[in-house]
Amino acid sequence: GIKNGMTLAEVQAILGSGTEQGSSDARFGGTSLNVTNMVWQDGDRIISIVFSNDKVQGKSKIGM
Repeated sequence: GIKNGMTLAEVQAILGSGTEQGSSDARFGGTSLNVTNMVWQDGDRIISIVFSNDKVQGKSKIGM
């Protein structure tokens, strides 16, 4: 399964290539944060995964 802290490459090895729904860059003091939302769709099933600096931060599933 998909676990927090996995890289995009590790997730794509499991789910195949996803679709980027949007990304943003933010800076907090000296720390820069790149957040990307990726979506995998298979018929009615949708998996949405948020990556922070190329690591899984959270995920949600619809229709599973």
